[in-house]
Amino acid sequence: MKGIVLEKKDGHAVLVDKQGKFHKVKDKNDIIVGAEYEKDKFLRLNKGLVFKVSALMIVGTLSLFGYNAYAVPKAYVSLDINPSVELATNSFGTVIDVNPLNEDGEKISEGLTLEGQKVEDALQTLIEEAKNEGYLDENLDNAVAVTVSTDNEAKGEDILKSAEEAVKSELENQNLEDTEIIAQNINTERHKEAERLGISPGKMLLIEKLKAADLEVNAEEYANKPVREIMKALNAKRAEDIAEAKEIKKEAKKDKDSSIEDNSLLGGTEQSSNEAVTEEKVETKSINKNDEKQSEKTTEVKSKANNSPSDNSQKGQQQSENANSNSQEKSNNSKDKDNNASEKSKGNKPNGK
Repeated sequence: MKGIVLEKKDGHAVLVDKQGKFHKVKDKNDIIVGAEYEKDKFLRLNKGLVFKVSALMIVGTLSLFGYNAYAVPKAYVSLDINPSVELATNSFGTVIDVNPLNEDGEKISEGLTLEGQKVEDALQTLIEEAKNEGYLDENLDNAVAVTVSTDNEAKGEDILKSAEEAVKSELENQNLEDTEIIAQNINTERHKEAERLGISPGKMLLIEKLKAADLEVNAEEYANKPVREIMKALNAKRAEDIAEAKEIKKEAKKDKDSSIEDNSLLGGTEQSSNEAVTEEKVETKSINKNDEKQSEKTTEVKSKANNSPSDNSQKGQQQSENANSNSQEKSNNSKDKDNNASEKSKGNKPNGK
């Protein structure tokens, strides 16, 4: 029979089986709280013990679902250095299974008792062992990936945050505070995809990022490489892209400035040309006005010159006509006087008869 260890006390351990029944077994110092324990014979718990346990444990864990809460994985937390190890955790964040994902993972997890530990403690133990085995070194550009796989995204974020803080704390304790930490959260479908590929979820995500940055990358080539090598290639590509983007931006700015300068020069030329045209128009207008004035003066002079002889001639003719008229009038007056004198003479002559 199998059961999940709920509590250890006074040389005994309390377990719950799949049916939700509680059992008491002797503790031989090989029983871990939260881990699955198998024994041929269980000691039946009395009601008093069951009551005491129920007072200590969450009500849900003492029901039919208590076994599932402890024994069924609710999240997977993988640690990738080059050793890759995956930890399956239950609803309470306790490690219930350890799965090395490569030979190096087997090497650092072998001989370690990680089941029954809180996932944060198990991660710190693996970091310490990786340092002892030389996978992490102060003289290396270290990189560690922590990836959480779960169906509950919000719960996954909480687990990831706690796991990342635990890893960071242990790296600082090991004088590896400069180590790059890559924290990632995925759903269980992606976790299954990584299983089919025979690679850890953490590495799968990193290689996908590298592949997206550089289409010529051979994914299989990086499957067995340390995380630091993947991150080195990824960071180099990012730096190259950033440099290229800066160069493009620089060239664009240069072209823009050149265009502005050309427009400025063109505008200045047009302005000068417009000013010259304006000045030329003003000058031409002034000349035209002067020409008009000069023409008017010339016309006036010519008119005066043309009209003067005619006027004089007319005046002379008029004067001549007036003189002739006066002369004729005088002549007529003289004739009248002569006639009058003759008549008077005839009247005064004596009568000869």
